[in-house]
Amino acid sequence: ANTPTSFVPPLIRLRQPTTPTLLQGQDLAIDNDNPPLPLEALEGTQRLEASVGTLVHRVLQQIVVDGLANWPISRVKTLLPAWQRWLARQGHAKDAIAGSEEAAEAIIRTLNSEVGQWLLADHLQSAAEEAWSSLGQKGTSNHVIDRTFVFEDQRWIIDYKTVRLANGVGHDALATRAESFRPQLQRYANLFQSDALPLRTAIYFPLQDELVELRLSQGLLPAPAHRCRSSSEQESIPETA
Repeated sequence: ANTPTSFVPPLIRLRQPTTPTLLQGQDLAIDNDNPPLPLEALEGTQRLEASVGTLVHRVLQQIVVDGLANWPISRVKTLLPAWQRWLARQGHAKDAIAGSEEAAEAIIRTLNSEVGQWLLADHLQSAAEEAWSSLGQKGTSNHVIDRTFVFEDQRWIIDYKTVRLANGVGHDALATRAESFRPQLQRYANLFQSDALPLRTAIYFPLQDELVELRLSQGLLPAPAHRCRSSSEQESIPETA
């Protein structure tokens, strides 16, 4: 069901652009001007985190496609064996159980959360993992936007980041981590600069159920000369194997 229009998502707001000195995150989206590192270039723990992040992204996309009503918590629990097999095929046989449980924790926390339900609800102009191409002075760039929709006459652009927090690290670290993705959200916002609706951009951390809004500077980057939706070829996450 749609979230009531009176709903106001709780946000951590970051208004001023800054250059973070630590916690530089990896962009899991397919983005030509900010390409992700190949898995083989990452350490073992980082590789597992990247694969779990991919798994969470794909499941959240499927929830949007299927509708929240078709994703009770019981369904998530039945998918753990299939997710374990998928992670094993990505090279994480020893950590497949732990990785699938972490992904399930992120999905269940999102489904149980008022913020998560709002993010995944059937809003106007709803799209998930939507691929875009833009043509600028440096050629064509490809982008994949995790979540976008229109809510109360504002367009929301949201990127998911599945990150772990070390013991003793407070949630302020999430704000720092979110700040490192400001250029990525700015690029996504540029795709909609010609639209009349106001833009809101945020990072959502499923494991912590935190939505961190980033207030972007208007005109920070030039608008793309041309934009269009493009096809996105992504490996699906199996429900059975």
